[in-house]
Amino acid sequence: MRVPESDSNLEPPRSKALQSKAFADGRLRLIYTPLADPDALRRSEGDGGCEFMQLMQLFDGAGVDQAHLDDGWAINAYDAVYTVAEAIEGLSVNRPLTRALVRGEIAGFTATGEQTQLVGANGRIGFENSGNRAGTPVTVRLCPLDPEGRTNTVTQPGPPGDRTPC
Repeated sequence: MRVPESDSNLEPPRSKALQSKAFADGRLRLIYTPLADPDALRRSEGDGGCEFMQLMQLFDGAGVDQAHLDDGWAINAYDAVYTVAEAIEGLSVNRPLTRALVRGEIAGFTATGEQTQLVGANGRIGFENSGNRAGTPVTVRLCPLDPEGRTNTVTQPGPPGDRTPC
């Protein structure tokens, strides 16, 4: 819903839904947990805000449209590659590189150790004992299309019934 459809036949229903009266006046709200939310990261000064700005600059430098950051996949992929690269950097050059060694090094990026956390484009990267990424996921509300035809989000601070304005 956030990113314009590449198939021109599918774009009109998406934009019609985002411009509907019920969606515009807030009777109908779309609240979700994104893979990574570029709007929240653009507004953030800590926990990934600066790193996200660096990723935007990398996109510009490579001639890649920043609109590719809107769905969160590029942000998540960047953090994944960054995590693996940092894990490999911490390994000894005197041993053969194996998946088990990389996995063990990544497990050392814990949720509790300040010095063992990484900060990626989507915030702090640390893992729980179960291997899941630590931290509370951000919940956002999708806003209606703006005059330029783009969507944005607002961080949803309260429960789904909260009337946070776009």
